[in-house]
Amino acid sequence: MADSDGAAAAPSPASTATTTDAAAAAGSSGSAAASTRDTLLAAQRATARRDFAGAARAFSELIDRHRLPNPALALLSRSTCLLLGELGDYESAARDCKAVLTLENVRVPEEIAPGCYATRPAAAARLATCSERTGDRRAAEAFKRMATELMKGEAADADRALKLKEEGNALFKEGRIRIAVSRWEEALVLDANNANVLSNLSLAYLKLNRLYKAAQVLPRCGRNNTQWRRTRFKKG
Repeated sequence: MADSDGAAAAPSPASTATTTDAAAAAGSSGSAAASTRDTLLAAQRATARRDFAGAARAFSELIDRHRLPNPALALLSRSTCLLLGELGDYESAARDCKAVLTLENVRVPEEIAPGCYATRPAAAARLATCSERTGDRRAAEAFKRMATELMKGEAADADRALKLKEEGNALFKEGRIRIAVSRWEEALVLDANNANVLSNLSLAYLKLNRLYKAAQVLPRCGRNNTQWRRTRFKKG
């Protein structure tokens, strides 16, 4: 996604898989989820054969038709496709990245955006690339600084969220469920898509008979999280 010099790297099939997970965690289900997966697979296949125009069209369909609660990863992926191949549509890529900066952060694996922890710093790095390729060096330097600051902030938030999660786990084991819930809720403010914290919260809400809160959290749990499946069974 972003090389050390700020240039965009080719999106990998892993980026599409991560978008699939994010869509599932956001609550896609049934035929809608199947349709979303089909669109994502089309983007993955196009990316694998370096058909970036085709991949960009698939991501556009995902963004425009599937109404993801948080399209940050899809927008980031489309912006990367627009930067690659023969497209070179820097204006549209920059527009997508600016939109990502306004959305809730989504964490991304290191191999997708090297040096970036989440979608916002990755978007800032892409904006630096767009500015460099259009000859606006001042804007490029500004976006590089933004990316660096966002990465520092994300690292600090991740450390704090991990500490809060672990505190909540210990409190839950001691039977202090209400205090554990408060710790996990604090962790979610810093890391809104942490599947482990979401799973813990859904179970804790059920134990406290806070069914409405549990119903809100359940769709956000990762589809491959075994704790989520157990909790969903209990809900049913």
